[in-house]
Amino acid sequence: MSFENNENKIIRKIVVQCAKRKITAPTLFFDNAAVKFHSKTDISQNILTPWSTVPETSQTWIDAVREYNESFLLPANTSIHNASELTNAADLYYHHAYRDLSKRFGYKSIFVLSAGWGLVQGDTKIPTYDITFSTANKDCRIKPSERVKYDSILLDAGTCDELHLFITQEYLEYWNLFFSKRFQSAKKVILHWRKGQKPPPFGEYSIIEHDCGKRRTTWQYTAIRQFLERD
Repeated sequence: MSFENNENKIIRKIVVQCAKRKITAPTLFFDNAAVKFHSKTDISQNILTPWSTVPETSQTWIDAVREYNESFLLPANTSIHNASELTNAADLYYHHAYRDLSKRFGYKSIFVLSAGWGLVQGDTKIPTYDITFSTANKDCRIKPSERVKYDSILLDAGTCDELHLFITQEYLEYWNLFFSKRFQSAKKVILHWRKGQKPPPFGEYSIIEHDCGKRRTTWQYTAIRQFLERD
């Protein structure tokens, strides 16, 4: 089924939150040392946040990744191991749901809501990282209220008829604080939610509930499967 921008076709865009489990993928190197992107900085271990400043520049790493995607240029002394490329955001995560969505709707209609890089289009190339909003992963967690102080690769996903959100409570908090008012160009925002859990806070969206059985974590993948089967 095609959802190209043709007359009488519904233009859908999909936002799905990031995941801890990722494929083995390249990161950025500075002075020939791999940069590990984390929610907290430890310079002695070369662990930095995406919103840290690139050494010897006024850019953050978010700025650098944005520029890399626009022009394939990197700051001085910065490289990618073995001259490879970074990974498309929609291909970075281990679960097949991201690739299933990309196959159905195309990379440019898929957006990852990342605790590290902010809102990222599916074909935007990003380094791997270990940052989350989930309370289950305290070692690499950042609170949504803290993350909104920093930049995002994208601030808006552009116009569409329907914007579908597959995000859990912590990621919805980040969305509501930082992005919800920026999506006035979406005619309708639809939040996909697990049936039986605490109702989401008030927002400018419609709600579709999904019966995800006994699944209480990563239920969004079940919701995505049901969405794809139905659509």
